[in-house]
Amino acid sequence: MRGIRRTSLPADVRSAIPLGQGERPLAYAEARHGAWWVGTLAALYIPRGGDWVRLPWEVIQHAEWEQDSGALLVTQTADFGERQQQHRADFDDASRLLQLIRERVTASVVLTRFVPVEGRAGMTLVGRRAPGTEGEVEWSFVLAAGLEPDDPRLREIAQQALVEVERELG
Repeated sequence: MRGIRRTSLPADVRSAIPLGQGERPLAYAEARHGAWWVGTLAALYIPRGGDWVRLPWEVIQHAEWEQDSGALLVTQTADFGERQQQHRADFDDASRLLQLIRERVTASVVLTRFVPVEGRAGMTLVGRRAPGTEGEVEWSFVLAAGLEPDDPRLREIAQQALVEVERELG
């Protein structure tokens, strides 16, 4: 119902989300097209084609809020040289959900290191793991504009940086 602001997650939406053991909705927002995005302590749930996409916080690169349009854009991490998948919806108000996303994504970051490549241009190596766990660290690289992931020299620099930080972390 457009124009009426809900303060609680509808029971039918809550029961449809394939929550993991012990998970419960902490923040949520209804997109303008009527679909709900739901965040828990462990993941963000986004409806897609009648199912739910579960994005653990450690696989989310960042979230952006476009104030003028009301769009929330969530970008996933990707393997080196692969295209990052994005999820987008328009909301009237997603402030609580955005706050949870930023908090949990930040909590997933174990290490961030800038790796210079050419002058001031470079890439950022980011290590993430599920917040509050001692699980395996997942690594991703964010390349500066103009750097080509197909460049063998760039791949070599990235691999060397990864070896160095893994050695430091033990």
